[in-house]
Amino acid sequence: MHTFLVSFSFHEVKDRILAEMTKAPFEPQQTSLYISGENEEEVLGWAHEVASTFMARVNESEGWAQAGHACWIEKDPASAGWEGAEGFLQAIRVHEYPDFDALTHEAYVDWLEEHGNFDV
Repeated sequence: MHTFLVSFSFHEVKDRILAEMTKAPFEPQQTSLYISGENEEEVLGWAHEVASTFMARVNESEGWAQAGHACWIEKDPASAGWEGAEGFLQAIRVHEYPDFDALTHEAYVDWLEEHGNFDV
């Protein structure tokens, strides 16, 4: 079994609405988690399922893939932007779902406040 750091983009309805109201550029959010499986193909396939399910929870009006979001394996986890916040990242196996509430931007901010990592 191999473990990969997988990232995916997403957005919440409120983010798109706020961008439209303020005429600000819309920037999707990103989150990551570790997924263990037999190979990259299996892990990436499961990551797509996780990302799609997560997007359906935070954004009921639009599908994840239809909204143009992507999912990828971080080839260099050290440069993925999680330095100092590795404890935030969940670890699952193929066919397991993460705690979706703990994948949100708000959960990350709460984690940072709890761990005093404001410079991450």
